[in-house]
Amino acid sequence: MSYNMKIGGFGGWDHIDSSGENNPNFGKELWKKGKSEEEIIEINKKRASFGEKNGMFGKTHTDEAKQRIIEANKLFNETDEGKEKLIQSAIRLSKIMAGVPKTEEQKLKMAESAKKRWAEMEIVKCPYCEKEGKIVKMKQFHFDKCKFKQNLIENII
Repeated sequence: MSYNMKIGGFGGWDHIDSSGENNPNFGKELWKKGKSEEEIIEINKKRASFGEKNGMFGKTHTDEAKQRIIEANKLFNETDEGKEKLIQSAIRLSKIMAGVPKTEEQKLKMAESAKKRWAEMEIVKCPYCEKEGKIVKMKQFHFDKCKFKQNLIENII
């Protein structure tokens, strides 16, 4: 008489056998049990797909797909939870990649990328001492941390 899967009209999923191998999560993460973090990292290094074995090898995302990814990342990274996950992910990746040798070509590309980022970095001006500089360095000693701001506060008090 209706779409309900149980007699009496009550819904539920217990009519589906999800025990053992029928469970969609069967076998997932069980390989981690009893292994140290270092062992798990080594296993993951061996499972990683590099070069031609990678599913995206030789392919590129469409501009539309790239834009969707950018928008999703912006939304995720604006939340405290997202920021924390990003930090934890960076720490995990750093541990995984520790000790993995880089080719000279990779090192050159990384250096060029860093130089390009530095050259394109925004130059800002501290409102207290009026010093100008790259934003990453200015955040270190200026704005709320500026010694001139501290002097202004002391003179006012």
